[in-house]
Amino acid sequence: MSEKYRYSPPEKKNDGRTLFLMIGLLLVLIVLGAGALIFIFMGIMDKPPPLPIIPDTVPNITDNGNGALICDDQCVLAHAISSGLPEQCLLINDSPVSEQCNLYFSNSSLAPCLRLQNESARIDCIIHHAVSLNDSGICNNLDEPDKTSCKIRIEPCLAKSGSEKLACEALLKEDYLVCGTDEKCLFEYAKTTGNTGACSRIPDAVMESACKSIVSRKDHCHLLSLKSQKDLCYQMYAIETNQSIICSQISPDTAYSLACASYFSVYESNLGICDTLSLNNRWSCYTNYSFGTGDASGCKAIDALATTARFRCLFEFAKMFGDPSACDILNDVGQTTTCYVGSILSNPNLDYTKCSGVARDVWRNRCYLESAKLNNDPALCDFIATENERNNCKDNLD
Repeated sequence: MSEKYRYSPPEKKNDGRTLFLMIGLLLVLIVLGAGALIFIFMGIMDKPPPLPIIPDTVPNITDNGNGALICDDQCVLAHAISSGLPEQCLLINDSPVSEQCNLYFSNSSLAPCLRLQNESARIDCIIHHAVSLNDSGICNNLDEPDKTSCKIRIEPCLAKSGSEKLACEALLKEDYLVCGTDEKCLFEYAKTTGNTGACSRIPDAVMESACKSIVSRKDHCHLLSLKSQKDLCYQMYAIETNQSIICSQISPDTAYSLACASYFSVYESNLGICDTLSLNNRWSCYTNYSFGTGDASGCKAIDALATTARFRCLFEFAKMFGDPSACDILNDVGQTTTCYVGSILSNPNLDYTKCSGVARDVWRNRCYLESAKLNNDPALCDFIATENERNNCKDNLD
């Protein structure tokens, strides 16, 4: 066989030296790799990740020359918002930016709310937290009258006193025993809740029966022994339930029947309800109607022969509503003049819009003059027809 194709095993080499070289090379690579990783890692640690930026702000992060980064106010604001850390607002030096930061967190945290410089925003914010947390103590961060107003939002009974406060507290606790023996408190509790048990604790027999009648809508007044007690009970029952028909249960020609009819004549704006009464009570009912509605037709309905009742009604009406034109309903010169004097001169209720209805020129002009003085408004003098008096009116205001 040719030597060219004869198999010969490879020559043996020095395997120990080769292995040693390979191990050495591997150690070098490991050392170099570890060094590179440390270098890279240290570089990353020196440079913190960039801070999140909120819209419309451009944070400025600068190097102080020693490798440390400086975050300006806008940068701190962005980081505070992105990280949800309101306490970082304290690191901001610029007042407007600090206010912006505190305002951002104010609805969710009380501390930044208290730091707000805008007074209106701070007050609204404190009240918001007090109400949402149902904690009136937070209101103490406000000055009066905002402090009290804030507390009333949480504890409404604070705004009340006496029987009203007791009733308020009883209703909040849903316990009429809070009223003790206070009749008004028990009465109000029963009406509001429909609980007749509260009525039973009222010491006064009339009020107890009226209370039970009102709450149950059934007549308990007839159980009372005295006529006057029944009449008062029916008056209360009728008015509290707005049922004028119940007035018919009251004895006629009494103060109770007058009060009941007067109430419903005003409540229903129905003068005719007074016609169920006897003459003397009827005139009083007409008067009460006019005073309660501001409608002089009640006074006018009083018979002209009842001169005293008619004059008193119109005179008091004219003064009460500042309406001297009502005096003209009187058909007596002397009474009309007296009425003009009382309703126009030194009357703080005088209404200049009523002056045009005054029949007498002299008193109509005087009405405008007194109105101009009362309102310190010279423009009202222009309504005076006579030039001399008009100028005199304006001179009185100089």
